[in-house]
Amino acid sequence: MKDEKNIHGFKVPDSYFESFEERLLKRLASKKLPNETGFKVPDDYFINLEDKVMARYKASEETQKVIPLFRRKNLAYISAVAASIIIILSVVLTNSDATATFSSIDPNSIEMYIIDGNLELDSDEVMALLSNESINELENAEAYFSEENIENYLLDSLDDTNILIE
Repeated sequence: MKDEKNIHGFKVPDSYFESFEERLLKRLASKKLPNETGFKVPDDYFINLEDKVMARYKASEETQKVIPLFRRKNLAYISAVAASIIIILSVVLTNSDATATFSSIDPNSIEMYIIDGNLELDSDEVMALLSNESINELENAEAYFSEENIENYLLDSLDDTNILIE
């Protein structure tokens, strides 16, 4: 089956291409070819040709209409596209400059965010965010936040002591 796949079915007689050129030349010599091509050129055609072509060129050059490269209509389209691109870029660039920083956020907003339950962090997650130095500072600061110190601070700074009793 594979052997039959590449067989094209055409056969050429033995030594066909060896004598092909000789047979072709004999056949052409035996037949008579016409001596004329069938095309005729008027007398003195090529002598006057340049003058005729230049005359037509000058005549067409005078009657041609000049088409401007930038038409007013096209210029209006181009300026409208450019204006819309400028507007889009100005909107995008002004919004990207207004990025919020931590200092620009209201502390009450942060407190309400945490109270609403939007921020759920374990103590392990908080510790992962802090550096070793800040962890040591927090451990040393625990002595300052004892109940006595907090109570003394509240008594000194609050005017209304009824709040403490409640």
